[in-house]
Amino acid sequence: MASDFIGIDITGDKELAAKLARLPLAVQDTAVEETNIYVVNIMKTYQAYQHIWRSRAFPNLRFTTPIGKVKVGYSSWAQFKLVHALASKGVLG
Repeated sequence: MASDFIGIDITGDKELAAKLARLPLAVQDTAVEETNIYVVNIMKTYQAYQHIWRSRAFPNLRFTTPIGKVKVGYSSWAQFKLVHALASKGVLG
């Protein structure tokens, strides 16, 4: 069975290892947990966010607005209004 335990060995700095070994066990446990959280956050890598326009994401969707303008990326005037209303409220990114 795989374990989610991560071990950290300190090499190259015996003074620091000796100081950490003298700490109470509760402090050592907390230090290990915090170090694990820190390492996991550092190791996470996310792809940079790229905005994709609806007209490029959905080029086959088109409708004509009530004033006669063609909008690409939406299937209806109601959908267009809903998307923009949600975006103005901050629901959509």
